[in-house]
Amino acid sequence: ENVRLFRRNKVLVCFAEGASETGWFAELKGYVTAKVMWNPDIDLDACIDRFMRAYYGAAAPQARAALDLFENYPRDRAKYPMPYYDDIFSPAFPDALFAESARLWREAASAVAGDGVRAARVALAALRNDCTRVARFVVARRKDGTKPAADDAYAQEMRAAAARIIAYERAHPKESLGWVWYKEVQADAYRLVGETPPGRDRMKFGEL
Repeated sequence: ENVRLFRRNKVLVCFAEGASETGWFAELKGYVTAKVMWNPDIDLDACIDRFMRAYYGAAAPQARAALDLFENYPRDRAKYPMPYYDDIFSPAFPDALFAESARLWREAASAVAGDGVRAARVALAALRNDCTRVARFVVARRKDGTKPAADDAYAQEMRAAAARIIAYERAHPKESLGWVWYKEVQADAYRLVGETPPGRDRMKFGEL
């Protein structure tokens, strides 16, 4: 709708700032933005579905469901108006939503288990969700001053997510993950699994 507004007002050039190279559905955002720039009247749902099938293959249904999970969530816009971008700690989206997203990405991983390229794409998408969940978990625990009990199932799940973040980092030591808060989440991920974080020259996440 924004691009159609620009067209009606004779705008010739538009700079669209999307997600970084590994932000939430960054690849989809880049694809859709380019398509809409060429044709503002494009069928957006069909465009998204075409991308999902090509990029995620057999995991396309789960990937689309993960996208729709947040896009269709009945957000209270009076209480939580849509800003320029949503903070990952926004209470507009409950933890249960990210837990369901994790379940969908697990299903997606099973669907492309024999497809190395698409399995890697699904793994990275799942990692983004892991990073958000670990960050929210750490900050919430620091705010309420509690330490998880040994049999705390949610804490155990977050430790498993932290372990996946660390494993990804070790498997891709030269990869720039692009989002600002990832390196900061990373330090807390190491602490969750009882390891010393790698040396950083920046403030650690949750200690702001």
